[in-house]
Amino acid sequence: EIFKELTDILQNRGVKPIGTEKLKVYKSNKVKSPVVYELEFGQIVKVLHKSRKWTLIEYENDEDEVIIQGWVFSRYVKKFKR
Repeated sequence: EIFKELTDILQNRGVKPIGTEKLKVYKSNKVKSPVVYELEFGQIVKVLHKSRKWTLIEYENDEDEVIIQGWVFSRYVKKFKR
């Protein structure tokens, strides 16, 4: 029950996990755009905007507390499972 409530809170805040081993974060929503960061499986991102193919995300790097913003392929941004 507590896990379900936590999952609902995270989903409502637009927070989602990455569902692939490595995921490139692009400067813009074009494949030829420069890669600004690379995420790993299970890292949590905040979704700012989502379209069919691309999702604009924000990620806070805990190591140096830098906020990274960029575009990733939508199919690799997952929902929390209940």
